[in-house]
Amino acid sequence: MVLHSDLSHQENIVNFDGQMSSAQRHCPSPGLTVRKDDLPGQAPPRTRNLGNYGRNQADTSLTPEGPSTTSDGGSNYHAIQAKSVIQIDLHNPCDISREQQSLLKSALQLVNSIADSESNNSVTALEEETSLQDSASICPESPSRELLFMLLHGPQESISIQWPDHISYKTFTKMAVALLRSRSEIGDHRFHQHSVCIYVKAVFHLYQASRTNDDPLIKDELSRSRSAYTMAAMRSIEHFNILKPPDLSSIQSLISIALLMQHLGRPHQCWLFISYAARQITALNYHKIRGISNSSDSEQEIHNVVYWCFYLDRTLSYLLCRPPSLPDLEVSPTDLIVLEPSSPYDVLLRVLLDLAQVQGRLHSVSCGGSNQSKSQSLETCQILELRMQSLLTTLELSRDSYPKIVQYDWVAVDFCYYAILVEIHRTHLQSAFSPGLHRQCLTYARKSLRAFHFLQQHSADMPGFEDPYPSFLTWTLFFYPLSAFFVVFCNIIGTIDHDDFKLMGQITQRLSPFKQDPHLGKLLNLLQSLEQLCEPLFQVSNGASEANSISQTYMPAAPLRLSDNPPDPVTTGAFDPAMPFGDNMESNIDTGWQEWRPPDYGTHYPFESEFRPARMSEPVDNWNPLDITSLHCRKTGLRTTVRLAVTANSAFLPSPSLPIMHSHHDAGFTVQCAELKWLPLAPGVFIKIVKLVPETGEYSIMVRAQPGGLLPPHRHVDSAEIYVLKGNGAHPQTGEFTEGDYVSESKGAIHDALPFECDTELLMVSRGLSVFLAEDGSDMYTMDVAMLQGMLQGAGLA
Repeated sequence: MVLHSDLSHQENIVNFDGQMSSAQRHCPSPGLTVRKDDLPGQAPPRTRNLGNYGRNQADTSLTPEGPSTTSDGGSNYHAIQAKSVIQIDLHNPCDISREQQSLLKSALQLVNSIADSESNNSVTALEEETSLQDSASICPESPSRELLFMLLHGPQESISIQWPDHISYKTFTKMAVALLRSRSEIGDHRFHQHSVCIYVKAVFHLYQASRTNDDPLIKDELSRSRSAYTMAAMRSIEHFNILKPPDLSSIQSLISIALLMQHLGRPHQCWLFISYAARQITALNYHKIRGISNSSDSEQEIHNVVYWCFYLDRTLSYLLCRPPSLPDLEVSPTDLIVLEPSSPYDVLLRVLLDLAQVQGRLHSVSCGGSNQSKSQSLETCQILELRMQSLLTTLELSRDSYPKIVQYDWVAVDFCYYAILVEIHRTHLQSAFSPGLHRQCLTYARKSLRAFHFLQQHSADMPGFEDPYPSFLTWTLFFYPLSAFFVVFCNIIGTIDHDDFKLMGQITQRLSPFKQDPHLGKLLNLLQSLEQLCEPLFQVSNGASEANSISQTYMPAAPLRLSDNPPDPVTTGAFDPAMPFGDNMESNIDTGWQEWRPPDYGTHYPFESEFRPARMSEPVDNWNPLDITSLHCRKTGLRTTVRLAVTANSAFLPSPSLPIMHSHHDAGFTVQCAELKWLPLAPGVFIKIVKLVPETGEYSIMVRAQPGGLLPPHRHVDSAEIYVLKGNGAHPQTGEFTEGDYVSESKGAIHDALPFECDTELLMVSRGLSVFLAEDGSDMYTMDVAMLQGMLQGAGLA
């Protein structure tokens, strides 16, 4: 593809002509409908319209291959992820034998060689040609009237399974009306911008439609139509002029192009086009959104492109370890979402945006060039771990109310969710290794792989598995980190776990039919090469008994085995088709795979309050791990009540010194406070739990606040005393304080939110519980001995 400009050929900003196949440059001329069989093997050269810069383009013969992804440059990021995971296990061998360490070293050499070879070939890979021509597809000259009518919405009360995008229904209608008029009325530039948006919307519409029909002939025709619309979109992309002044229509078409590139398995080109979109958004100051209430239609169109750009930018920047292009937003991107009432994807899209925010924050500590200290990186990981745990409740709620095909999309989100959790734990382990955290990382890795394997087992319900290229995989396997595979691989080496080995083999076997795809072929080569390294561990001459003896010899005393959580998910084939999909999936944890719920530490709280809906999330920097969105909700009639659920259920850091439950009968004790771990409490506010007295409800904690930290409004049910160890500030009710001051907080006092402007540390001795308050003054959650015990248990520190 060529991004056309008024510059000379040598000065063109980017030349992607190598990415466009000859077939793409041979769509029929206006007014003709031509199939491949009607074309000669060699067409004469013709002149294409290149805006103000014209040149001749020689035609070449059409190629009969079906669509395939490109092998674009820098595709070694999976090997780099594998290297990072293997190095963690090599540096912390966990009692494995020399032979197993040797296997890990061989694996490290393998991934190093793959990473180096693909990095060296990145420039030539970018020029690789890829055919998008289907031998029986028609390449339309412009969006047909029938296509425009097909994409119109049905009745408002009908449920739409159309995957949401950045083009609202009103904007689509305007584009359709413009395209129904004469092309000369809107000009070639706008015509091709609208055409790209319409064709990409059509591709995804047919992608979803193929999931609702089981007839092979119809599915095949839908696939051919998608190929035709893809080719037509690629032709219009050739006419995009990057030197045109930025505007909303240009941004919309760039995001459509990025979505198409991702759909075709070209993450690097997707990142490039979304970077262009981000630059135009920034140039127009669209990213500076301060107010979102009572937005006009035009403002909502801007919001749509901003949050979609944010999602793709943060997700791909983390995956490819490249700098983000869109500046940080002043509002949460999830607050910008406004979907049609008929769409079942509202909550799912919000979760994906929340995950993108997590990846954006994780990028700052895991993708190199970070100026954060090790302790700051650990704190970031702890905050993100809590954030992810709060999202787990949203993942598990209300799936039964969605159509079956939408529930499969939620399973795909499960794969992505646990893949990111593995990344957070991997980053944490690089800074501070902990056996407990290492085991938890393995648990999440297995859950990610089992979710993906479940989708493979139900490929008929997930489009893309039947396509000439694996379009479904481009939004799962190609779009999120694959550290889960490498974590499980290391466990196979370390514990000789046959169940893990079997799971990996089943996944790669089901991927093998797509190995002709260049991108997946490289990934399969990596996974199968690692799998082959494991094979000698299970090829023993004396049968299973010898394998068992080897396992007993080399495994740690208490290995975490996949058999504790069976790998095979419950299938739906044996159930009555009329039975709700959610009922099919609900099962006991010993036989199913979807009951992935953290322990509920909140059932002992006597306090309940009426739940008032809050925003789905805040930016990571401003996120409160105990915010209302992290609470476990249960509906009771028309009322929705809430109980506190501690959001973390995994170990964060080993603790050599823990606060012991004390009694007022104690003769005395000493707590080594320097060895206690800081736990997140509120935005920029952390605590060390020093002393708990369950008999009286008293507790002592140390509080540390960063500049910009905020302690929410609260009510002291009993009195508290504070000694200022470091810093200064101004308490709204008790007055200014500085280092060395003593602050008394009275029983029953209600205090406003306390902002911190500098690094501050406090020692707080509380005689009883405190209640944090919502904006309207209602009780939100309680901080007491039980809650603090739950935080310790959730953090693996008790």
